Amino acid sequence: MLETWVETFTDKITTVRDNLQEIDHQGHFEADDEVGTTFKLIKDTVDELQELEGEEVDAA
Repeated sequence: MLETWVETFTDKITTVRDNLQEIDHQGHFEADDEVGTTFKLIKDTVDELQELEGEEVDAA
């Protein structure tokens, strides 16, 4: 059950990352000051979550 949840969560993170890249494929959001800052924070957070994929969880 946990494994299924992790796989689903990982798939959703990947989808969100792909959607963010598609939304800003020309770089307009990243270039704007206020919107760009918020967009970058969201993108960075998604990237950090993506890095967790495949890491072992210590069950201790």
